[in-house]
Amino acid sequence: MVFGSGYVAFTHKAGIHAKAILNNPSTYEILRPEDFGLTRYVSIGHRLTGWNAVKSRVEQLGLELTDEEIKDATAKIKELADVRTQSMDDVDSLLRIYHSGIQSGALEVGQKEALDRLLQEHRAAQLAEA
Repeated sequence: MVFGSGYVAFTHKAGIHAKAILNNPSTYEILRPEDFGLTRYVSIGHRLTGWNAVKSRVEQLGLELTDEEIKDATAKIKELADVRTQSMDDVDSLLRIYHSGIQSGALEVGQKEALDRLLQEHRAAQLAEA
């Protein structure tokens, strides 16, 4: 596949680039993905992701997190992405676990160990179900 064509033509990932796309798609797209039966995709499961792209995904998921909380979750996404690129399912799971932890009081901003524990508990529960 030639980069710049097909679905990759409407895939965006770098922090400031993704923010610009979210604010005004014509900044980087001279053509609309809808005109080709495609959709815009902002990749957020990597170390270059910015918190504005994560904030957009949080809103799409209907989760209520403050900017400070989103920045904290973004830091965790970047940390995990340094080991391996995170799929959208991975990111969505992390965001839901983070949101649940905040809502239940089991997690506060900056509590890296508490978030790690919540993520480990989630993985263990998934393995037990399988």
